Order: sequence, then C-alpha cells, then structure tokens
Amino acid sequence: MPVRYSYRRLWQRDEWYWTKMKKRHAGMWRFLEAFVKMNNEGYISIFEVGGGAGDVSQWTKGAYTGIERSSTMVELGRSKYPDGEFVLDDFVHMDSRQYADKRYALFFSASTIEHCPGYQSFIQRALDVNTALIIITFFRGLLWPEDRFCKVITPDGIYYENHYSGRGLAQYLNDEGLNYQFYTIKRGDENRVDDVVLVIDSRGDKDEEFWADIDSIGLTRRGYGEWARESWECTMAGLRQKNWEGKKKALNDARSMNQASQT
Repeated sequence: MPVRYSYRRLWQRDEWYWTKMKKRHAGMWRFLEAFVKMNNEGYISIFEVGGGAGDVSQWTKGAYTGIERSSTMVELGRSKYPDGEFVLDDFVHMDSRQYADKRYALFFSASTIEHCPGYQSFIQRALDVNTALIIITFFRGLLWPEDRFCKVITPDGIYYENHYSGRGLAQYLNDEGLNYQFYTIKRGDENRVDDVVLVIDSRGDKDEEFWADIDSIGLTRRGYGEWARESWECTMAGLRQKNWEGKKKALNDARSMNQASQT
C-alpha cells in the first residue's frame, strides 16, 4: 500500500481548530449529543480519544477521561472541566488496558481515527478499554474502494490524513466477530454523505430495539454499499451539472463575443 508524504510548517490544534471542526460537522455532533443524552441512564461514563478540551463531558454527569495529543488542549480541558481526567498521550501507542477496570460505559472518538496509522490498531485499543459501547466517526465518508494512507511530517510530530475504505473496514469488523452497525449523516437536504458513524456493541448484548432507538434520533442505518452508491451518484450528478453550467457559460460568452464583433 503506497504511503504519500507531505510537509507542513505548522500543525495547529488549538481551540479555533476544534470550533471549526464542530461547525463543519455540525450534523454529526447534534446527533451524537442526542444519542448520549438519550442513553444517559445507561451510559454515564465516557472515555474519549482526540476530544480536545473535552466539551463532550458536558453531555453527562458521569466520569470522563480524555486522551489527547495536543498539550494546549489538555491544559485547556483541565481548566474548563476540573472534574474530568485529561491525559496527554498517543492513544494508538499506549496500553489502553490500564483503563479496563474502570468500566467506562462509552468509548467515543470523533473524526480522529483518520489521523492514526490505521483503523485496526485504533479499534483494538478501543476494545481494550472494555467499554459497553464504542462510537467512532469517520469524517471522510469511507467511500474509497481501498485504504489510502497519507503521512504528514510536521515540526511537532508525525500525523496522518488517511482515506479508509468502508468495504475493507467492514471486512475487518466481520473477521473480528464484532457486532456493529454503520450510520450515516447527510449534509442538509443533499444526498451526499457527510459523516459515517460506526457503533460497535463491544459486549454483544444489544437487541434490535437498541439499534432502532438510534434510528429514531435521525441517524440512518445502512450498509457500506448503500451509502457509497448514493454518495457517488450525488457526486456525479453535481459534476454533470457543473459541466453543463460551464458549457452554457462558454456558449454565452462566445455568442457575446460574436455579437460584439458584428457591431
């Protein structure tokens, strides 16, 4: 699998960055907040990876632990939410089994997994935390036929900007024997899929009613092939419309130039 290397002078992960990400994926955050609050009686403790200053901790009164690579965001989280636990560490390379005895109810990570070397090790670390439920969101949509890795080398470390394949991810989850569902969030009234939410039933005790409850708050449960096809068709329709508008503009410009030359 080829790895593409790129270089950046600065990798900013400050409060402005997180505000921008939340605005870009507003639909995802809205539905995830509704989900956590809907299940607050059962899922009162949260273990989060890549959550910045830990604003997710506002959704529940239970215990909160956040693992974050940005020292700036860890310090901000400790000052904003003194009751929470904020740990400066690299989740993929840490021993997450140290948290297994704390019996967190929910493992949560939004738009972080694409910035890791691969989803296999990330999901395995999540399983080692031993939560009742795992929620991982993919902001790149999982639309690619195969995994593509981009390694970003910066002055303050190495990061990734990966594009994962929903087909490959589903195959991995099936091989691991995990009970899971994919949910999608569409961008406004468009058919384009903006975010994909992976929900893993870590202990395999959730029934159909549980999954239907998630459907009721606006997430759409569907298989990889369904959302990939819909998003592809929407993208192609947009390209065709753009090409047609471009041709019309070129034709009108040509007519205007012709009329101008005749006068």
